[in-house]
Amino acid sequence: MINIIVQPLGINVPINEGETLHDGLERSGISIETPCGGTGVCGGCRVWAQDPSKIPPTLHSDISTREEAEGLRLACMAVPIDDTTILLEENYVYAHGECSDGQILSGKREDEKERELHPVDLPAVRVATLSEASGTEENSENTAEVFQMYHDRSPKPIDLHLWKASYTPKGVAIDIGTTTMVTSLVNLETGKILASESCLNPQVIHGHDVLSRIQYASTLEGLSEMASLVQNKLNELIDNLCSNSGSSTKEIVDITIGANTTMLQLAASIDPSPLGHLPFDVDIKSSCNYPADRFGLHVNPQAQVYIPPVMHAFVGSDITAGLLLCPEFFDDTKSVLYLDMGTNGEICLNVKGNRLTTSTAAGPAFEGMGLSSGMRAKDGAVQKVILDGSSMIFHVIGHKEPKGICGSGIVDFVAALLGAGFINPSGRLAAINNRNDSTRSQFGLSNSQQGASNNQFGASNSQFGASNSQSGASNRQSGESNSKLGVSNRQYGSSNNQSEALNNQSEAPNNKNYSFELLQFKGDKKPHETIVCNRETPSPVSELDGQPVFYFGKKAHLSQKDIRQIQLAKGAVRTGIDLMLETAGISCRDLDCIYIAGGFGYHLSPVNMEKIGLLPEHAAEKVIFCGNASIDGSLQLLRNGSKRIFIEGALKNMEHLQLADSPRFMEMFVTNLNFPNMDQPS
Repeated sequence: MINIIVQPLGINVPINEGETLHDGLERSGISIETPCGGTGVCGGCRVWAQDPSKIPPTLHSDISTREEAEGLRLACMAVPIDDTTILLEENYVYAHGECSDGQILSGKREDEKERELHPVDLPAVRVATLSEASGTEENSENTAEVFQMYHDRSPKPIDLHLWKASYTPKGVAIDIGTTTMVTSLVNLETGKILASESCLNPQVIHGHDVLSRIQYASTLEGLSEMASLVQNKLNELIDNLCSNSGSSTKEIVDITIGANTTMLQLAASIDPSPLGHLPFDVDIKSSCNYPADRFGLHVNPQAQVYIPPVMHAFVGSDITAGLLLCPEFFDDTKSVLYLDMGTNGEICLNVKGNRLTTSTAAGPAFEGMGLSSGMRAKDGAVQKVILDGSSMIFHVIGHKEPKGICGSGIVDFVAALLGAGFINPSGRLAAINNRNDSTRSQFGLSNSQQGASNNQFGASNSQFGASNSQSGASNRQSGESNSKLGVSNRQYGSSNNQSEALNNQSEAPNNKNYSFELLQFKGDKKPHETIVCNRETPSPVSELDGQPVFYFGKKAHLSQKDIRQIQLAKGAVRTGIDLMLETAGISCRDLDCIYIAGGFGYHLSPVNMEKIGLLPEHAAEKVIFCGNASIDGSLQLLRNGSKRIFIEGALKNMEHLQLADSPRFMEMFVTNLNFPNMDQPS
């Protein structure tokens, strides 16, 4: 037995000989996030060994020679050989109370579409006494009142044995996202929101994407653990909702859930394995009700859970609920695109009554995961980047030194690097063309610092995996063959050839190589630190392991590999959009509007989305943000039972587009890996 002292928790954890740190820590209640599911490819489960000699190196392209010597290891691969002390990064959850959490960025955009929250019109659920329902009066004061629940899907009233006269019927709207979970408590008589709670999805410790979680839940033990994680967290959120509003959980009689199909089945303890391989069967029924205990929810025993229609194995009830916020989508005189910007990248299109849907495996890069310095939205995360003349300004959450970048800042960052000439259209970092010679001098970038040859960073088909073995995910890797635009495990990690490049390392810049100025920036609610890189600042471009990296903090950087991951993600989404429009026989100019939903999409700049090629030309002016449409749509379904009838009928003729069935799929995908050429006028 090997003893590991775990800091900053200050506890001792026994590890079996030959056991990985990840498995040993997991047994002790310490769960380290493994975005790739613990396969050793993403580099996300970082830990530091106080004595590096006690834990052999875990070779990975994201670990430099210097970091390896300083003790950086990957928990899923690290096997200790002697007693030692390790330091955890902010990527763990401790079952006994300690955890590392991020915040859910929220707020209201100036350009967000206004939505009026209507009171209950035709509630799906109402509660009445037996005498009220029958129109009679009680015969005796001693006669106990009998409360019954009348549900639009139940042919008979349901007795509420635990109901009290002081209770008011309430409902909970739930959004179970791959990354975050949001809940809202509603008074079903008035439609008023009484409280809201949100948190990170605790399942992230077993993978940031649905395919990793499907794989983890493929055993009975894995399924039980994944179901318990989400059910326990939902019950915790519901308890908080009731505590904050002075309500009882026994008052909750109606629940709606918006989620992708994998999250739905895991929440209901249904094996998600059929979603991971052909023919992609969905085993959870939708457009119907379930008893609340099917999802392990501690509410009124007679409470019902409504699951909105599921359009396809990869287009879940969260998208259905979100479409309710877009009335134009159901207008047969208009053409409307709906895009949910998350790890799955669902897309819906209405062209004058002809409706299509599809999904793309965008992966977690746009949410900050799988990148060298990617992180969640919390103190130290860059959340916004602005290119202002010869200055590049980074807005950082809180008052801490920048540690990395979260999803809301990545699109801005890449757009700024393109505009400043640090990235060329092929995605090569620090390859500035003739047009940007002035930019090179403004930002202090010398020719010797470019250092990237076409062979090393060129956007060749083989590098991006244009072959089936690298780009189209195989049945074994993504569960959807080439029929889903899944990026294989290489989306997170590197090939063996890339790992071997560790032999040629160079030291990362220290403070003398890269200095930055900290300024105060007044945000809407609280000040943020801002880093300004300008012509007086030494160049932020340096080399790490023979590849160029852009430093935006003492250790925080964006690497060439990171840019490739972003290209893969934006190429996947853009290809889905282009094929949808092409199939419908229209162009972006023909669209009346573009709705962008999702917690990630909510904080994006449409202009920068177009600049990096995530959206087609002429799209920015058509964008309407609708925030977390899943939770807002679920609220509508909770308040108004007629909305359930409407959405079920409206989506009956929705056609699913299988992207990779198109002969133009791979051609368009490879083309869309490139960034737009900013030299050419649009």
